[in-house]
Formats: sequence, structure tokens, C-alpha cells
Amino acid sequence: MLDFIIPDNFPPDNPTVETTEPTATIAPIPNPDPPENVNVNTTLDIPDALKDLLSN
Repeated sequence: MLDFIIPDNFPPDNPTVETTEPTATIAPIPNPDPPENVNVNTTLDIPDALKDLLSN
């Protein structure tokens, strides 16, 4: 049977993780312009009949 000798500095007081991987930076995603064939409406046209129903 083998004896396992625990070193004096176990567990270490300040464990450190060494890595060679560079840290990644996340770039913001630009807001793309809508395609030309897509109609983007900023207003919503509500028919008068529906407005009357909603107002009651």
C-alpha cells in the first residue's frame, strides 16, 4: 500500500488559474437598416368603427 504525502501548502491559500486564452470582447451589434422591399409603418391606422367599439 502506498502512502500519499500531502504537501505543506495544501490547500493553497490563494489558488490561481493560469490561462493562455485571450479574453474576448463583445462588440455591439449595429442596428441594420430594413430591406428596401419591407414596408415599415410607424403609425397604426385604426378604423373608425373599431375606435367606436373600443371607446364604449
